[in-house]
Amino acid sequence: MSTNNDSHNIDSYEFIDLFDIWRVLMRYKFYIVGFVSIVAVLAVLAVGKITPTYIATATLLLKEKKESMFSLPGGFDLGLNNDETIVTEMEVLSSRNMMTQVIDELNLAEEPAFAGQLNKPGYIQQLITFMTSTLGAPESQPEPSPPTEKQLDTKQFQMLGLFNRDLSVSSIPQTRMITVSFESSSPELARDVANTLAELYIERNERIFKDDAERESQWLDERLYQMRVQMQDLEQNISDFLESNDLIVTNGVSGLSAGKVKQLKSQVLKEQQRNLELSIINTVVEEAGMKGISALLSIDYVVKNPTIQSLRHSEMQVQQKVNELSTLYGQKHPKMIAAQSELKQAHYNVMSELRSMAANAKTNLNASNEVLKELKAELKMARQEHQQNQKLENKFIRLTREIDSSRELYDKLLQQSLHNRLATASHVGIASIIDPAIAPPFPAKPKKKVLVGIAIILALAASVIMILIIDAMTNNSFRSANDVSRYLDVPLLGIMPKIKNGKTERSLGEREHKRFLEAIRTVKTNLLLQLRQDPNKKLIAVTSTFVGEGKSLLAKSLAESLCRQGKVLLVDADLRRPSLGQGLGVPENHPGLADLLKGEASFIDCVYMDEATGLAFLPAGNLCDDPLDLLFSPRFHLLLKRLKQHYKYVILDSVQAEAVSDAFVIAKKVDSLVYVVKANSTKREQVVTLFDRLRSQGASVSGVVATQVDVHNRQNKERFANYYDFDSLMVKKSNGACF
Repeated sequence: MSTNNDSHNIDSYEFIDLFDIWRVLMRYKFYIVGFVSIVAVLAVLAVGKITPTYIATATLLLKEKKESMFSLPGGFDLGLNNDETIVTEMEVLSSRNMMTQVIDELNLAEEPAFAGQLNKPGYIQQLITFMTSTLGAPESQPEPSPPTEKQLDTKQFQMLGLFNRDLSVSSIPQTRMITVSFESSSPELARDVANTLAELYIERNERIFKDDAERESQWLDERLYQMRVQMQDLEQNISDFLESNDLIVTNGVSGLSAGKVKQLKSQVLKEQQRNLELSIINTVVEEAGMKGISALLSIDYVVKNPTIQSLRHSEMQVQQKVNELSTLYGQKHPKMIAAQSELKQAHYNVMSELRSMAANAKTNLNASNEVLKELKAELKMARQEHQQNQKLENKFIRLTREIDSSRELYDKLLQQSLHNRLATASHVGIASIIDPAIAPPFPAKPKKKVLVGIAIILALAASVIMILIIDAMTNNSFRSANDVSRYLDVPLLGIMPKIKNGKTERSLGEREHKRFLEAIRTVKTNLLLQLRQDPNKKLIAVTSTFVGEGKSLLAKSLAESLCRQGKVLLVDADLRRPSLGQGLGVPENHPGLADLLKGEASFIDCVYMDEATGLAFLPAGNLCDDPLDLLFSPRFHLLLKRLKQHYKYVILDSVQAEAVSDAFVIAKKVDSLVYVVKANSTKREQVVTLFDRLRSQGASVSGVVATQVDVHNRQNKERFANYYDFDSLMVKKSNGACF
C-alpha cells in the first residue's frame, strides 16, 4: 500500500460526520428522553430529601492602629499594615482553642442540629436497625455504660472536625474586615455560632491586652522600687567618700592641684629661660672681660632688657640729631659741640648699664639656679598631690556615673509606668462587630434547581456518550456514501434496493421492479462514466467480502443492462460455489469456464445464450479440485484477451475476496473492479483491509455498490433518491447520505 493512501486513510478516520452522529441520536431519541426523564425524577426526589443548610455571617472590623500619644510599647499590636497579620488573626479565629470555647459556650454537644450529625448512624447501622424493628426488637434495651475517657476524647475530636467543616473565615480584600460564617441545618444555631465566635475572639483579645498591661505594670513597679533603694545607697556612698577624704568638689576633685601644677610648670619654664640667658651673659663676660662688654649687645636677653632698650633708644635719637646738625654746621660749631657731648653721654650711659649687668652676671646666675631648684621641687610635690587627687576623682566620677545612670533609668521607668497607665485607661478595643449575624430566612444549600439541572445535563451527556459508544461498537459497517469515500477513497456507484427473502428481481411488484431497474441504470451510468476515459477497459469484475451480499445479482443485472450498449458476456468466475447458472436456467452439467480452461470443451459449447435478454453467459462449468491453478494458467489470461476483442463488455462474477485468493487473481487481470458491500452489515475494518491488499497488487477499483438498502425508510428514501433516479448521471463521491 502506498504512502499517499496511508495518509489519506488516516485523515479519513479522523473525520467526524456530525450528521451521522445526529442520525444515531435521532434513532435512539426515545431512549435518551426516557433515561433523562428517569434521572430527573430521581434527582428531584433525592434533592427533596437533602436537609437544607443555612449560612449566617458576622463581620468583624480590626481597628486601625493610630499614632496615639499613649500606646502600650511591647503590648498587643495588630500590625494592620501587613497582610500577614490579617491572615494570622483569621487563623486564630479558626483555631482549635476558639472552636472548643464556642462548643462549650453553646453546649453544642447537646444541640440536635449539631450533635445529630455526630450521632447519625451509618447506612449499615440503619439497615440493622430497620431489620431489628421489622423482625421484632425487644422492648427493653440495656442501659448504655458511661463513656470512657478515650471515647470522650474521640467525640471531642469529631465535634471539632464537624465544627471546622461548617466554619468559614475569610477576609474582604482591600479592607480590615474579616467575615465569620457558619452553616447549619438550624438558622438560629448558625447565627448563634457566628456571633459567639466573634464575641469570644474580641474578649480573648481584650483579655490578652489587659493581662499584658497588668504584667508590665507590675514589673515596672517592682523595678521602680528597686531603683529607689539603689539610688539611696549610691548617694550615701558618695557622701561617705567625700567626707572620708576631706574633699570639696568645686571644679572636680583634682581641679586645684591641676591648676597648681600648671602654674609651677610655667614658672619653671620662665626661670629656665632666664637662667639660660644669664648663663650666656656670664660666659661672654668671662671670655671677653670688661673690655669686650659691648659684645653683650648681641645677646637677645640683653637687647630685650627694658633699661638697655631705653638707653639705646636715647642714644639713637642723639645720633640722629648729630647727623642732622652735621649737614648744617661744622664740627666746631657750638651746637655741634653740644650735640657731640650729648652723644658721648648717651653712649656712656649704655656702657655703664652693660658694665653693671656684667658685674652682677655671676650673682644673678647663682640666684637663678637656686630659684629654679626650688621651683622644680615644688612642681614634683604638686604632681604627686595631683596624681593622688586624680585617683580620688576617678572613684568620684565612677560613683557619680552610677547614680546618674540609676537616676536616668529610674526616670524612664517612671515615665513608662505613667505612660502605660494612660494607655490602658484610653484603650478602646482592638476589634468590633460591625455586622452581627442574623438567622437567615432562606437556606443557602442545596440549590435544588441547579442540582436537578446538572443531573439532567449529566444524564443527557451520559446517555449520548453511551449510545454513541454502543453504536460504534455494534454497528461499524458502511452506513453512508460518506463512509465509502472516507474509508475506501472510491466513489459510491449506486445502491441496490432491499429484496425480501425468497424473491428475485423478476418476482418483484411493478413499483419495486421499476425502483430496482432505476438503481441498476444508476450503477451502470456511473460505471460507464468511470470507464469512458479509456475505451479499452472492457473487463469488469464484481466481487464482495462475504457470501450473500448480492454481488451475483448485481453482476447479472449489470450485464443485462449493458446489453443495450453492445455485445456483453457474463462470466461466472466463481469456480467454487457458482450461482448464476441456476438463476438463468442453465442445465446443471453444462460445460463452462472450468472445462474451457482445462481444454475439455470449446468456447462455443460453453457459452449459453439467454433468449429473454440476449445475454451471452459463460457458466462456471464442472467443479475442479484447484480453481486457483486454472485462474493462474496462461489459458485464462489468453481467454480474457480474446474476449475483449469479441465483446463490448465482459462482466465477471468473482468469488468473495475474504474467502480465498481467487478474487485477487481476477482483480489483477481485469480492467475494472466493482466492489459490493451490504449496507449496515459488512464490517468496515474487513473491507478496508481487503482494499489495501487489492491496491497493493495493482487492482483498479472503480467504485462500490451498496446492496440491501431499505429504501422504504423515510430518511434513506429522501437521501438516496438520486442513486436510483434515472436522470442522475453524476458520480456521487461524498454527499453524506445515509443507508
